[in-house]
Amino acid sequence: MTRFKCVVPAAMIAGLLVTVGFGAPAQAAPLHPTSAAMPMGCGDISMAAYGPIGGNWSRTYYGRCGHVDTKHKPTITVSWEVPFFSSSWACVKARGYKWADGKSYWVSLGCGTGGHGTVHWGQTGHQVMSTTAVKAKSENIVIGAPVYFTD
Repeated sequence: MTRFKCVVPAAMIAGLLVTVGFGAPAQAAPLHPTSAAMPMGCGDISMAAYGPIGGNWSRTYYGRCGHVDTKHKPTITVSWEVPFFSSSWACVKARGYKWADGKSYWVSLGCGTGGHGTVHWGQTGHQVMSTTAVKAKSENIVIGAPVYFTD
């Protein structure tokens, strides 16, 4: 007998009825109440990262879309920006995969309020399927820096 693992997206769970304690069923609040008004997809600057207070590199933030490219020397372009409501500057780097051996590495996408860069995406002749991954560092060590990046 084969077993399958089923993963239910959180957005589907938000619409289910839930019981609170021993009371009557209550409607769960939507996870992202503005998502219907703001459609987001792959290639949009819609993923968020945060350059932490103190000026150190953040944890790794991952996109939600997979990328695969079959060209001889595959690349992807990653763009980023500090949102208009922030007075901070940031430095951002993205994960890529070397053409020679397919091993992951980090490449700088620059510092300031926005930028972009091309990242190698795998070993020549082999396909890599992965998600965009970035790290951010705040240039203002007192308040940190929010960053949006393409997925």
